[in-house]
Amino acid sequence: MITLTFSVGALPPGFCPATWQQTFQGFVNALSATVNGLNNTQILVSASAPAISTDYLWLQITGGGVPVQLYRANGGVWVPNQPTFFFPGLTDIGAANSYQVTGVTIPVSVNPDGSPATGLVKGMTFVFLAAHSNTAASTFQVNAYTLETLNVGTLATTAGQIIAGNWYVVLYDGSVFQLLNPSTGYLFTTKYVSALTSVPTAGNAATLSHPLGQVPTTVQVFMQCLNPNNNWAAGSILGLEAFIKDDSGGHSSVSGTSALYWQASTTNFILYQKNCAGTLFKVIDKTSQDYAAGATSESDWQFYVVLTYSP
Repeated sequence: MITLTFSVGALPPGFCPATWQQTFQGFVNALSATVNGLNNTQILVSASAPAISTDYLWLQITGGGVPVQLYRANGGVWVPNQPTFFFPGLTDIGAANSYQVTGVTIPVSVNPDGSPATGLVKGMTFVFLAAHSNTAASTFQVNAYTLETLNVGTLATTAGQIIAGNWYVVLYDGSVFQLLNPSTGYLFTTKYVSALTSVPTAGNAATLSHPLGQVPTTVQVFMQCLNPNNNWAAGSILGLEAFIKDDSGGHSSVSGTSALYWQASTTNFILYQKNCAGTLFKVIDKTSQDYAAGATSESDWQFYVVLTYSP
């Protein structure tokens, strides 16, 4: 890189004090101009890119001598003196937590000081369409260059910061990639939907194993009618709130309205029915929307559970 320094001629004798001459010269020196990437003092002119070292800066001209732009020449190819650091419109071809983009044309001379570079340079920015959502710390790779960590600031990316179908901006900081626009909130993933299971009788429980390996973030329990009763048709889907412990007179028992409750662990889901002496398992009547007096039993219903989690 070189600096082109301007100089001021001597002022006429008696025009101003000698100190003004020094001050004016200092001001002009401050107007010096830097030409990016120059390692010598030559700017050459050519209408075609010669096979010559990139240490020279060339002013490309048309056949008629009209200036075009400052370039370097590399093996007969013009290389812009201010090459792009921005690569938009890329598509992820990697896998979840390991993102990759290809087909990126990296200019030969792209270092900030203009010296030749053959790989990734600090400041390069890539915009890509994610094909996968991340569930853990992730990496990013450009072409076949070394796969690097993908961070948000000083921290590794966390689950849910990349969601499939969204566009993301990644900047190379010289050592790792920085995700500049991480998604916020949680990535909720449905991991387990159980099969229909018999409703437990009073004082008993139905236990289902699930594969999450952690306590679910959300739990939804659905009751499905097998045999029509209390104006509910077969196949009707209800929530647990519709099921009560009845004192046999069509009223909620003193033990509380709800007949069922559940517990979830890292490996199991358990549905319990309260063991309340003198009370019956009933469902609220669909028509009257009141406590049921009509006959029903656990065998008229089955349940299934949907578990989700935020990794």
